[in-house]
Amino acid sequence: MIQYNTLKKYDDTSSFDDSKQKKAVLKRRSIANVFDVINSSSFKNSRVATHHHSTFATTKLASMVIAKVNEYSDDLHKIQQVESEHNPHVFKRYILVNKEIVSRSDARRPVIKLTFQVINYEQLPEFLPGDYIEILCHIKGQVLLRSYTPLQSDKEKCFSIIIRVYEEGLMSRHLMKQLVGFEIKVRGPFDISNQISPVLSPSSPNSSNLSPSNLNPSHLSRYLSRYYEPSPRHILLNSLSNDKCWDVLFMIAGGTGITPMLQLIKYHLNYLNQSPNRNFKLFLLFANETISDIFYFKYLEHLVAASNGKLKITYILTRPPSNWEELSGHINEDILCKWLSNNYIPDGLDQVTENENSTYYMKRYMQALIQDSKHTIKLITCGPPLMIDSIEESLNNIGFPINDKAIFIR
Repeated sequence: MIQYNTLKKYDDTSSFDDSKQKKAVLKRRSIANVFDVINSSSFKNSRVATHHHSTFATTKLASMVIAKVNEYSDDLHKIQQVESEHNPHVFKRYILVNKEIVSRSDARRPVIKLTFQVINYEQLPEFLPGDYIEILCHIKGQVLLRSYTPLQSDKEKCFSIIIRVYEEGLMSRHLMKQLVGFEIKVRGPFDISNQISPVLSPSSPNSSNLSPSNLNPSHLSRYLSRYYEPSPRHILLNSLSNDKCWDVLFMIAGGTGITPMLQLIKYHLNYLNQSPNRNFKLFLLFANETISDIFYFKYLEHLVAASNGKLKITYILTRPPSNWEELSGHINEDILCKWLSNNYIPDGLDQVTENENSTYYMKRYMQALIQDSKHTIKLITCGPPLMIDSIEESLNNIGFPINDKAIFIR
């Protein structure tokens, strides 16, 4: 069971407040921060502050007029209808309404949560687990496009992203410097299932001798449609369930790889609010290097409390402090065996006997897991590629059915 009292002493972030949008809580005050607070207070009911155009700008705008609205009310209604039709491939403008640091004050690389809101009559698309967006910014003469995991906000027409700010990260440092009222260009959402490598069909004749790299472009599409099976939509959700929830969901996250897990957790808890008797279990193993790398702890604690015992979070640190009471080291076969077997016992499997060899028990455990027909089980991992590669190898070594029950997001 997670020892929250133990972890609380390591956390120095502000308390999580789910009832209102917070103002920016940047620790270091500057002139820009002061004006940010003034602007957000003075123009809180307006999208942006109004201003007068110069003579040149007015002349330029007049030369760009292409039509005149005669029947304002009817045309306005048509405009609203057009803008409500969402095309994920078209960039839309969103405005920054909140900026919050969610990492400890001593974090070497701070983690920030940015909340954006739609502009005008646009509708915010629904974000499902596995969805991602692309943000476009012009930085130092470059056009940068980066992918982020959107988190649906409890506020209307708002979504958030969580980013770690790197010294060499052009986009992350650019976004961190922006003030409330800053606008960005966003397109999406796109389904992460499209990034999962396609699976070669076992029934493909002589498939081992075929490779897309050996085909010319005119034959490539026919090859893919014949020998490759397209990834299913929203692969992080359970297609066999009416509510798309998993009965048992194991999640392993490293650093900011926790964001797809937050999507999954929030999705399941939303259904729990609608159907309190819905029976599922969520287990998250959150890996970081040091105690200062753990972020958004207050929100994670809030989710655990709201889950009514259906969510359990375990923390593991590569370099823990001396009085650390959670897991330590790298995620290996032994840690995975204990984490899985301590949290879930498949149907038809008894607890390990006193004299039973642990290796033999894990073989029985994995066999029972494969044959467990009463539960829909999935294990999803997301984090740095090297970490995911290591976890995949360890799961394979202990006999976990990775082909049927695991998804790796790199």
